[in-house]
Amino acid sequence: MPSRADAHDADKLRRWRTDLSDSPSQTFPVYAMFLVSERDKAAHDVFRSFRSSFEERGAGFGNLVIFGQHGVSSTVHVMLEQFGLASDTLPLLALWQGPEFPQVCHLPLPAGEAGQDSRGLPDPSDLLARVEQLVSGVEDRLQTSGIPGTTTASVAASDMLPWVSGLADT
Repeated sequence: MPSRADAHDADKLRRWRTDLSDSPSQTFPVYAMFLVSERDKAAHDVFRSFRSSFEERGAGFGNLVIFGQHGVSSTVHVMLEQFGLASDTLPLLALWQGPEFPQVCHLPLPAGEAGQDSRGLPDPSDLLARVEQLVSGVEDRLQTSGIPGTTTASVAASDMLPWVSGLADT
């Protein structure tokens, strides 16, 4: 029997696929995925700030998902594998501009409780500000260069919907 975390994240992965399938011509240009553990309250807070901003700007569920909030699930492990990352990289934010897929930017997030020392980590609000500039038309491309700690990886897919569908079917 799957764990609560596995069941929750598998359901969320299927919902993500459905949302992307039902809204193939989304106008919101950015997709973000948070991979966390249940203990990463500071990263959950970052997710909430992204969710507020994305919702204010008309993004749908397909543009912003979080996995692992009820425990590190097999979905989280599969996503880390897809990005070529180890499990000790949690928590993190993976972000991409629609046309840039399969190039995905990764940003480490603060672990543990909010208020713990997060020196040396990039400021996720800087990345959110860049997303907001893109959405508002100030920028025409998501600029992640210059944000310390960000890395980029390619997933083994050329189109996002088939990639998410394949993950949801596993």
